[in-house]
Amino acid sequence: MNPFLNIIQKTDKKVIIGLTDEVKALEIIHRFQEQQNVLVVTNSLYEANTFYKLLQNYTSNVLLFPMDDFLTSEALAISPEFQYKRLETLYTLLEDKKSIVVTNLMGYLRFLPNKKLFQKKKIHLKVNDSYDMKKLEAELLNLGYEKQSIVNKTGEIALRGFIIDVFSLSFEQPIRIEFWGDEITSIRLFDVDSQLAIQNMQEVFIYTNTEFLTEEEVPFSDKKQKNLLKYTEVSHICDYLENCLPIFINFQDIQTGYQNLQSEIFEYKKSIEDSSSQQYMHKFIVPNNSLYLSDFEENIAEEEILRKKVLELDSFPRTPKEIILLLESYLQKNKKVYICVENRYSANKILETFQSSRIVFTNSENYIENKVNLIVFKMGS
Repeated sequence: MNPFLNIIQKTDKKVIIGLTDEVKALEIIHRFQEQQNVLVVTNSLYEANTFYKLLQNYTSNVLLFPMDDFLTSEALAISPEFQYKRLETLYTLLEDKKSIVVTNLMGYLRFLPNKKLFQKKKIHLKVNDSYDMKKLEAELLNLGYEKQSIVNKTGEIALRGFIIDVFSLSFEQPIRIEFWGDEITSIRLFDVDSQLAIQNMQEVFIYTNTEFLTEEEVPFSDKKQKNLLKYTEVSHICDYLENCLPIFINFQDIQTGYQNLQSEIFEYKKSIEDSSSQQYMHKFIVPNNSLYLSDFEENIAEEEILRKKVLELDSFPRTPKEIILLLESYLQKNKKVYICVENRYSANKILETFQSSRIVFTNSENYIENKVNLIVFKMGS
């Protein structure tokens, strides 16, 4: 039997209390493998990054959907890096592959364009096709690209005679589209520094560079995410994940964060003398099928709570002798002691380093009493 099953066993409880962050990550992976797409929601961006990195240790199918805090995004400017990361995540979700998405509260509340519209808003170009250059320029500007004299970074376009350069998030290098009249004569990837062609291409898809997408023309000054609701039906990050299980990390913190956010929005509107009832983002709604992984008691019915006790070592001994003494103390207190490693090479290194008769290489089905059982452990095994 898997030694972690007593920690991440299947349960219908809505709340699990007493897990360390590492074991919370194992619980998330377990739900992901057993069930469906998963959306992990944290209060802060720092926590979102922490869980994103933890989950990357177990699967490559984890995506980050980060969003700036309210005042930064509204009064100053959103981070281009965060915007590109969100767009990359949305592009990946269009492929309908099973995924874990990790976001913070602000990402969870963000207005997003309808998934079908997001999928539709791309430009398809092929060599020898006819395409009006002015129309292409207008479409690129509508998709959030900025016009520059020369492209240097993602999200920029440049026009020179019968050439349009585009640095799309779809490619690691910019693309150069050459025309003869309205006919596309060549499409090439090129190096941004040397401006030299790298690779010829027969066709490309250029995806949006903005999350503000509508079917109609919108004045540039109105293209703020809070105004998206005025022009189109908005979606939620959950809408991009089919059959989604939302998992909230420390729900009380998230609720407090939402209350603080409401106060922040109120004070901001007062400072700019905005008396309108305009929404800046989605209201905080929790789906019925949600799971809560918490460090402390949640205000939820007792029958919905599963309590665990997983301890994290404050400091681990550094010398082999100290480690052996610690393992000996574990053996005196516990019937089952495991050291779990990711491969047989790591197991061999431990056996070679300690050379202790108390440590034996085995597996979770063949537990040996009064020994430290060294096993290779992988999620799903």
